[in-house]
Amino acid sequence: MQIEFGIPTRRTRTVKEEKYPNTPVVTMCQKPEQRGAYKFEFNQKALELMKFECTGEESVALGFNDSRIFIANVTDGTFDSGYRVAKQGTFSNSKVYEYMEANFELDTSSENVFRIEQAEDVDNAYELVLIDSTSDSAPDEGVDTDLLTEETVATTEVDSSSAVLDLD
Repeated sequence: MQIEFGIPTRRTRTVKEEKYPNTPVVTMCQKPEQRGAYKFEFNQKALELMKFECTGEESVALGFNDSRIFIANVTDGTFDSGYRVAKQGTFSNSKVYEYMEANFELDTSSENVFRIEQAEDVDNAYELVLIDSTSDSAPDEGVDTDLLTEETVATTEVDSSSAVLDLD
């Protein structure tokens, strides 16, 4: 017989699968209701395309021209300003978020997903193209339309102050 001493703790962990695993995208997260981060998230393909290693020392810059949005890896000092990319592959900036919300008429009550494409007329930058997830039309070629799924996994862990005693 095996007895666990201590109070087991129940923890719920959410496993999140990427919405577009085969397409480089930046997700502009839902606007925080009160205080919070105005966050942008890169998926794994976007991190690879933009050559981010998620060291916490890398920077990204955004540029705007009429109705177009550009993004560039400026870790090498290409531009004087940029936004630090966190180790989780995210960056936050409320002014950029609010500018994009106002000037591109985005609904920030839910997330907005932008596909990253090579900008043909701009060197060293990519263009962000909004993916219309509410459209009934067929998605652009190369866009993976897998839905985001969240799986909740319940685990039981024994508190570190407890001990297990095998009585056999």
